[in-house]
Amino acid sequence: MVSIEHSNGNNLFDIQTLEGNTFKAKLASLENRTHTDSDRYTIVIPISNPGSFKALLPPAIKACYRHNGVLLLLHVLGVSDQGKKIEEDRLDSAKTLLREGLRRVRAAGLEAKLLIRISNNIPDAVIHVAKEHQASLLVMGWGVKSEQNIMNTAAVDRIFANVEGNILIGEPHIQSTFRKVVVMVDELSLVEPVLEHASYLLHGRHQGIVLFHSFKGGPWETGINDYTHSLNKALRIFKQDNPGFEGEISLRHILETELESGALGNILKKQAQYADCVLLGTRNEYWVKKTFLVDRPNVITKALSNPIFLSRPGAPPKPLWMKRLFASLKQYWV
Repeated sequence: MVSIEHSNGNNLFDIQTLEGNTFKAKLASLENRTHTDSDRYTIVIPISNPGSFKALLPPAIKACYRHNGVLLLLHVLGVSDQGKKIEEDRLDSAKTLLREGLRRVRAAGLEAKLLIRISNNIPDAVIHVAKEHQASLLVMGWGVKSEQNIMNTAAVDRIFANVEGNILIGEPHIQSTFRKVVVMVDELSLVEPVLEHASYLLHGRHQGIVLFHSFKGGPWETGINDYTHSLNKALRIFKQDNPGFEGEISLRHILETELESGALGNILKKQAQYADCVLLGTRNEYWVKKTFLVDRPNVITKALSNPIFLSRPGAPPKPLWMKRLFASLKQYWV
């Protein structure tokens, strides 16, 4: 079921009910879609309540300017019974929330599309929208199960596993405009994309990033030279692709033995004293669990007073010829 609200001749809200019996089929059909070289950089921002704006909109707006992208503000109305009609007051509240988001986006000189989805499965609704619009970046918040309308960690895990694009996750209700960010990544291939995510969090003059990366392998005397060369190459690529970034990037090397001994948590805590924010970059959820000896990111926040963001870069995009080849092979095999 799809309904659209018209305002002054324009489609202000895109409102859809995601029916439970067809939901999985819709998700499966979206898997077969392929990007085209004309697709714009699409940023999806699930907004749960007014407190989400100050945390999620600033990095999303910077990403939109960086890539000349498209902003989609999403609010999911959760229902216990999929066939039950949504109450008008809840729908009105959702519209008011998204109008406020649109006002803030327009104040930054941009436009946004407003999406409302009605579903009994909030994380699947977010996944559906990300796939439907082929999201390049998903900017969202995490919370704990007791907080109403905030993604719990199980939902975040599910979205991590099913959304292919870049994901930037932050604590809700914090102002995400920082001057110094401590960044930690677990592999060299993530340095450039995670630094780009870090740049979305930085505002004002005298911006700075402290980049931590673990040195794996050895021996130290010979391996460190190749490692440093590769790391500096990643930094050069980042600076070439982000000419507007004028901040300072400081490097900190961590030995693999420090990871194994569990000392990394103490190192992070010490460095975080001089930063406004901590950004953890990884494609492997297990790395976060192993490093901090915890199961969920909101447990990390209890150990640090700084705001915590997680960066999960998407897989590097395949060349267009490879996408077309895979698409034709898939049709042949099916």
